[in-house]
Order: sequence, then structure tokens, then C-alpha cells
Amino acid sequence: MPDSSPSATSGRPAQPATEAARWFARRDAGWTVAEQAACARWRAADARHEEEWQRLCDAMDFVAAQRDADERGAIAAALAHRQRHRRRRRAALATAGLAAAAVAAVFIIPARPRPATAGDALARIQVSQPERRSLPDGSSVELARGAEVRVAYSGARREVRLLRGEAHFAVAKDAARPFIVTTGDVEVRAVGTEFAVRVADAAVRVLVTEGRIAVGQPRTAAATACFADAGTRVTIAPGAAAESPLVAEPLTPADLEREQAWRQPTIDLGGAALAEVAQVFNRANPIQLRIVDPKLAGMRLTGVFRADQPLALVQVLEAHYGVSATRTGLEVELRPAR
Repeated sequence: MPDSSPSATSGRPAQPATEAARWFARRDAGWTVAEQAACARWRAADARHEEEWQRLCDAMDFVAAQRDADERGAIAAALAHRQRHRRRRRAALATAGLAAAAVAAVFIIPARPRPATAGDALARIQVSQPERRSLPDGSSVELARGAEVRVAYSGARREVRLLRGEAHFAVAKDAARPFIVTTGDVEVRAVGTEFAVRVADAAVRVLVTEGRIAVGQPRTAAATACFADAGTRVTIAPGAAAESPLVAEPLTPADLEREQAWRQPTIDLGGAALAEVAQVFNRANPIQLRIVDPKLAGMRLTGVFRADQPLALVQVLEAHYGVSATRTGLEVELRPAR
């Protein structure tokens, strides 16, 4: 069977912490059944793999419960104490950085700055974003990695079948032809609105980002539709009783942002120098990073960030890399901390 691990395409083995973080990002992007099985094999292959995986799960679960970004310092301290209690000193250091920037970053693996070496030719920066497709009626769909849809329009209805993964739909209004997304026995019906549908492990999750939709299971005993408005989520769990009514769950703004994080472009730093990283972020954002001291230019970074959140990178640089940042308007100056 071909190697489907996140590091397989790089041609070189990754550290367990880096590999775990990449598996974690792949899971949140909407992985396939084959990818999920490959991750399980990777975790079982080495106790260090499982430890790093659990560390990231603990960190993200803990941070997800926090709603206020101003509490990040307390989150980091509490999480560090929790990890010390488990005698994972090395893991605690990395998790503190994750907690500090988790609102904006996918993940970051702190590492000490090191001088450039001959092997640095393998360092790279990869910018990726969801695939966006235009549909025949003017609607559009964004596909998470591994997602697959099939369009089946007719004169009476516009139907899209979600075969796997997660997709976000922006629906063009057409009262005469409802827009219907089906996956398994779940049917999501809309006219002009925006929503996301995710299928994973036989569960289906529907997130409404604009307007109103109807969610139902017309081929089951629970044929009554559940109406969901913007800012709510409907979850159909595997094995749930067919007669159980569906319920729209209201979400906080932080929950909504986290649920849609996969739609944002990401920057994957594979040991790239800070000077290159700053250039990539500067091209994508009004906030500009300026390296004041050339000594910082060759600092090597590994991790994945949302492309629209340069300040998350700044937070990690200050917390773990001995960097001092000064912000004036839309410019952030980076220099060694005294």
C-alpha cells in the first residue's frame, strides 16, 4: 500500500511532533477513510507517535473550551501545569506555544534557531487553500481536502451529492428550483443561503453561515425537517434513533470561526527561514512584518498557520524564539529580545 503519511511527499522523515501536527491538520481539513486508517497505523507504530498525538488532542480540546482571546496567557499556564502533572516536560513546552496562538494558528512546533546548513535546500513554504468550484446556476462550492461532490441538476431541482469530506456552499437564489445537498440519508434544502456540510465516520454535520436551511432524513421514520438559521449547527450522529428529532444547536462566534477554519488559506513552514516567511505573510496581509536585525533572518521555523493571521506568528516568535516585536500601525518590527 502506498505511504499516505503527511511526510511521504517530502522525501525525508519528520519528527514525531511535526508528523502528529500534520496528521492533526489533515484530520481537521476533512480526511478520507484511508487517511484515517493510515493515521491509526502511524500512531500504533511507535509510543512516541501516540504521545505526540494525544498531546495535540489535549491541547486543542482545552483551548477550544476558551472563548476569549484575552485569556490566552491563563490558558497557556493552565495547560502547561496540566502537562507537567503528566510529566511531559518536552510536550508542555510545545503546547504552551500552541495554546498562545491557537485562536489564529493551525499549529506551530517551536524549535531553537539554528544556523543554515547544506540540508536547508529541502526547506520550503507551501501555501494552500480549499478548492473552489462554480456551479451551473451561479452557486459556488468550496471543498476541503479530500472532499468529493457530484452535481445532478434538473429542471425541477438543483442537487449536489456530497460523497465524502466537507464542503461549503454559497447558493444563488432561485425560488423555482430548491438547492439540495444530499449525503447518505440526509438532505439539506435551501433557496439562497450559505452553509457547510461535513460527513466523517458516518456522522453528518451541517453548519449554517447565512440564511436558513431545512435538514431532514426523508427516507427514515424521522421525516420531519429541522429548520436551522445562521449561526447554528445540526449534527446527525451514526447509530442515532431514526425517530429522534433533529435539533439546531446555536454556536458562539468563536465556535463558528473554529468550524470554518479549514476555509482559510494556510501557510506550511517546512524549516523555512524567517526572512522568507515574513515575505509570504506580507504579500497576503496589510500587516507587514519587518526584520530589524539581520541576525533573525535565517531563523528556521516549522509549523502551519492561517495565512491571514500574521500576528499569530509574532506571538510564537516572542514566546519561544527570543524575539521582541513592536507594532506601529500596520507594521510590526522584529528584533532580538534583550
